[in-house]
Amino acid sequence: MDIVTDNEYVAFIGPEAHKYLPRFRMFDDLAGNFKATWNWSAFFFTFWWLLYRKLYAYAALVFVLSFVPYLNFAVMIASGAVGYFLCYRKARTDIVRLKQAFPGMDVAMRCAELGGVHRFVIWVGILVSVLCILAALTLGVVGSMLGE
Repeated sequence: MDIVTDNEYVAFIGPEAHKYLPRFRMFDDLAGNFKATWNWSAFFFTFWWLLYRKLYAYAALVFVLSFVPYLNFAVMIASGAVGYFLCYRKARTDIVRLKQAFPGMDVAMRCAELGGVHRFVIWVGILVSVLCILAALTLGVVGSMLGE
């Protein structure tokens, strides 16, 4: 198994690296195998958290699954349980590929570019949520006016 240093993980993780790094070390100790952990952000903000952490394929899957009745809560629980591992797997895979592409080079700067987060997703999530609430309120008011 290729060695990934703490500095490379920290550069890749970006914000909240102090929360992620101990879990990443645990997964490394398990030879990259899964062990359930818990990530509250992944649980509560599943779709937005996946976009924030640049886990696009999973975000697309969650988006599609969110339209299946009664499945959303199960997806939230699963995301909370596997969130750290999904980040770990992406980080490890991308860092190892970088090291293979640029042997002998300090890849920490490239790790930060490839990993990290999309901070704008927070604001987009808030905006979309506010718009959904306003739409629901508007439809409720219009519906009640038409019903009278």
